[in-house]
Amino acid sequence: MGASSDPNQDGSDEQQKRSEIYTYEAPWHIYAMNWSVRRDKKYRLAIASLLEQYPNRVEIVQLDDSNGEIRSDPNLSFEHPYPPTKTIFIPDKECQKPDLLATSSDFLRVWRINDEQPRVELKSLLNGNKNSEFCGPLTSFDWNEAEPRRIGTSSIDTTCTIWDIEKETVDTQLIAHDKEVYDIAWGGVGVFASVSADGSVRVFDLRDKEHSTIIYESSEPDTPLVRLGWNKQDPRYMATIIMDSAKVVVLDIRFPTLPVVELQRHHASVNAVAWAPHSSCHICTAGDDSQALIWDLSSMGQPVEGGLDPILAYTAGAEIEQLQWSSSQPDWVAIAFSTKLQILRILVEEARSYGLLCFIVYMISCIMVFMSSEVILNSRIQDFLSCGAASVNFVSSDIAKLLSLPFLTISVFLSTDVGLEMLHYVIEGTTIMFFRAMEGCVGSSRTGFMQLAAFNFVTINIIYCAISVIAAGNCG
Repeated sequence: MGASSDPNQDGSDEQQKRSEIYTYEAPWHIYAMNWSVRRDKKYRLAIASLLEQYPNRVEIVQLDDSNGEIRSDPNLSFEHPYPPTKTIFIPDKECQKPDLLATSSDFLRVWRINDEQPRVELKSLLNGNKNSEFCGPLTSFDWNEAEPRRIGTSSIDTTCTIWDIEKETVDTQLIAHDKEVYDIAWGGVGVFASVSADGSVRVFDLRDKEHSTIIYESSEPDTPLVRLGWNKQDPRYMATIIMDSAKVVVLDIRFPTLPVVELQRHHASVNAVAWAPHSSCHICTAGDDSQALIWDLSSMGQPVEGGLDPILAYTAGAEIEQLQWSSSQPDWVAIAFSTKLQILRILVEEARSYGLLCFIVYMISCIMVFMSSEVILNSRIQDFLSCGAASVNFVSSDIAKLLSLPFLTISVFLSTDVGLEMLHYVIEGTTIMFFRAMEGCVGSSRTGFMQLAAFNFVTINIIYCAISVIAAGNCG
């Protein structure tokens, strides 16, 4: 079954294309879910059931962006013995390899998707226990993007197993922890990390299988760590989730044991974490408070009074159990709660672009005023500087901050009175209005409102520049 983004819409193509939220309702509770990365399969996802009875099911669904509906193909729906703990499509953006989907539960299974005669076939069933037809249930796995023949699995039997799926053989099997291993993530060709019920994050290098590095241990002994996300854009950073905790711990592997930042704005247990596939400083978290939060970590490591706040927030209709950020369509995040799959368009880069635009206009304003023969004296310089500081902080760019310092310093030392203090109040008020409007956009995801706010801000800045130069010329 499919569902459009808004049941109140009249169904026109134009309205559907402007939509930012699409919903699909499955006939069962959704747990595992992931995006396809192939460029020829935009908006395609795999979702899997969480049912007590045997068997469970996996469906492959896809958004039809011409009419705004997420549709399932009955030919691409198949039975799965136990609830899959994770699903991943082969990391093959350029479509050079067979179209594969892997799932984990009692075993690691690799499925081949046939588009010509739509169906899904079991390609491989991989059992890491050579001495038995049974093995410890798999809690999670990760597909190596740099070397797609490799898949790493984690198990409740304390092991991590590295598979060569082309040869269908075990490359390496390690006793990774003292207790159950709950998640695994690749950080490179031969480097992976895992988290466990023993409360530790450990990093392994396949070139030295006898040793591992403990990156972090829970402050309370034997407090399980249940999820792990490794930043693909900046492998120095990873994030982990503590069982039954409302906080996410972000780690820098160069400085073991101490978190670089803790994200603490959820109001209930966090269930999922995903780094942005296109940005090194953005991360999304979701949990039992029904919220999906996106954070900007560009100021990571710097003291922030009261803790870091998210830059975007979305509230779902129930506890969010799964979250995935599309690597092929980085504007889109998928969440799963109850029987619903939702894909959400996010405005992080758009918001940052408008912030950068406002910062540039502000800098031009400063330059034009400073080039005048007379500039402002006795004009609440602190208020004036706060406008620039707001733009600088929003852009969150170290380069922008450095470039702004000379101009802000000159404004203090070269100020003389030309009677334009009132314009500073206008600029200050406009700046505050802009950033409040931006916050409103974050909450409502309404692009048009943000564009209007940005347009007003830029327009008044340009008027301010012109009046400043004219007035300064007249005074001269």
